[in-house]
Amino acid sequence: MSLCAGRISLKVVNTYINAMGGKLRFGILMSWFLIVEAARVAATVWLSYWTDTVDQPGGAPHGPLWYLMIYTIISGIQVGLPFLCKQIVRV
Repeated sequence: MSLCAGRISLKVVNTYINAMGGKLRFGILMSWFLIVEAARVAATVWLSYWTDTVDQPGGAPHGPLWYLMIYTIISGIQVGLPFLCKQIVRV
């Protein structure tokens, strides 16, 4: 087995992108991937914020359903977009 070092030509990259369904589909998939990853980080940040507000003197400014609703929306993005992406790729 030999390893090569260097660059990949733009022609090779375009060949891979076209094999994935073209530039539009590639752009949509990459955008959704970034949104899902951002939602994953947002869920962690939100849980951290939620637990910090509970520990404050006087308690949290909102009820638990408020925090749970926001977390549910973020989690829905994490689950929904990959599902939609899978349906589009299948077409």
